[in-house]
Amino acid sequence: MNESDLTASVSRNTVFKGDISTQDNLDIYGTVEGSIESSAVVRIYGTVHGDIACGVLVANGSEIVGGIVAEKSVVIGNGAKVKGDIHAVSVNISGLVDGDITATESAVIGSESQVTGDITTAELEMSKGAMVNGGLKMEKPKKVVAEEPQPEVPAEKEPEPSADGEESSVFPLAVIEPIPGDEGEDPADPLL
Repeated sequence: MNESDLTASVSRNTVFKGDISTQDNLDIYGTVEGSIESSAVVRIYGTVHGDIACGVLVANGSEIVGGIVAEKSVVIGNGAKVKGDIHAVSVNISGLVDGDITATESAVIGSESQVTGDITTAELEMSKGAMVNGGLKMEKPKKVVAEEPQPEVPAEKEPEPSADGEESSVFPLAVIEPIPGDEGEDPADPLL
């Protein structure tokens, strides 16, 4: 069994008072009164009163009172109610949300959903029948630009004695790069 296959759970008719922190998947069928932190998938079918930070969150027929921050996605299914803000890469809502939604890539608001709060996303899909009472802010996704490696300039060396006992100097080479936007096509420049 792989470690990623492990799932912790809070069973039905159980009330857990305190914070939960795990690297495993987590299923909540009962009630949690405290915050939840998991780097994996959290599935909620019961009640949570506290903030949730996880990799992926799926809620069906549940009640969540607290903020949700997911590294990847949040799915609020039919019958689920959330009172708190949601932050994720992608968000799919089919239930009720009373709070702001921030989806850095995409948000889907289903036909049975009701959202009371502002939605900020790069891409929005809203089905006929969806109810939204709040503002909408469309933002382009932020691109992560990798830094180009810079050429290494060798450190200056101390003068080394030559074979005849005289000191000789070793100088580092200079790296000359073209100026951005300069294509070297100036006909007036005799060197080009």
